[in-house]
Amino acid sequence: MKVDTTTSRLPRAKHICLAPCIMFISNLSWFANRMLSSIFSSYALLLLCFSHHLFCSATARDTLTSRNDPIRDDGSEGLVSAGGRFELGFFTPSSTGAGRSGNGRYVGIWYHQLTPRTPGTVVWVSNRDKPVPANSTGVFAINKGNLHVLDATTGEYYWSAKASSSALNPMVKLMDSGNLVLSYGNDRLAVNNILWQSFESPTDTFIPGMPNE
Repeated sequence: MKVDTTTSRLPRAKHICLAPCIMFISNLSWFANRMLSSIFSSYALLLLCFSHHLFCSATARDTLTSRNDPIRDDGSEGLVSAGGRFELGFFTPSSTGAGRSGNGRYVGIWYHQLTPRTPGTVVWVSNRDKPVPANSTGVFAINKGNLHVLDATTGEYYWSAKASSSALNPMVKLMDSGNLVLSYGNDRLAVNNILWQSFESPTDTFIPGMPNE
């Protein structure tokens, strides 16, 4: 009897090594996880910064009246416009150093930043010709119907707004345009509600909305 031996001459199946494939898939999975983790971390950080910005804008006041607390140069918060674009407070020019050192303290308006009480680009300064001495505590307040920068102890004036007239209960508001407006407040009988505005007393910086003259 003749035995069919053709199957014995068939080539043997080659052994395929799966280790490199498994390693490649593992590395690809690790890389994908790292990418997703990085994207999630960046998104979380962005969301945190945005939430902090909204929280600061929501809690900070944009209006000062003769009835509420004035702005004191003791680390307290200043004014922040409703949309969080501009901030008003005391500052020392960067050329004279940080803190209360240097030639004195000024009240100004600058582009609002996330870092509290760290001035961005200053666009307006009130008492530029008469800074508050470094050893004194300045106050930005409404007094006797007008807006002033004065000494908390001696009452000396370092700057006063040239208001067109005085009002019984005036208010000052920092607008999202960067304009600081002193008005009659709740007195609706006034024909012209604006007593004074910083846009009509510019310093060295021009921002959109200011009159060209």
